[in-house]
Amino acid sequence: MQLIYVAHPYGGRRDNFNACHENIDKLQQLFPGVTFVAGVTSIGGNYDETPYRVGMAHCLELLSRCDAIIMTGAYMSSVGCQAEEAFAEWRGIKIYENTAIFIEAMKGANHE
Repeated sequence: MQLIYVAHPYGGRRDNFNACHENIDKLQQLFPGVTFVAGVTSIGGNYDETPYRVGMAHCLELLSRCDAIIMTGAYMSSVGCQAEEAFAEWRGIKIYENTAIFIEAMKGANHE
């Protein structure tokens, strides 16, 4: 089973948290045989109280265990998302620049 990390800006904003969670829910419905995770939704209720570097370390640890990363939302303007993308590139983790590219790749690979 594939484990896919979903990167999405957070910035302490509940709407970003909700958008990330909704995106994961939609992906899970499309690909029930794939596990989708995101740092902001996986760390739990302590995310806002966690020092940034500690939270980022948790996110990168989670990402290090994944097969790929999907960049979502306004990730180009997010320091955290940029760090996750750079980490994925450094580790050789497959990077999908958006959800549509990921969906197309998965459908082409018959993972519907």
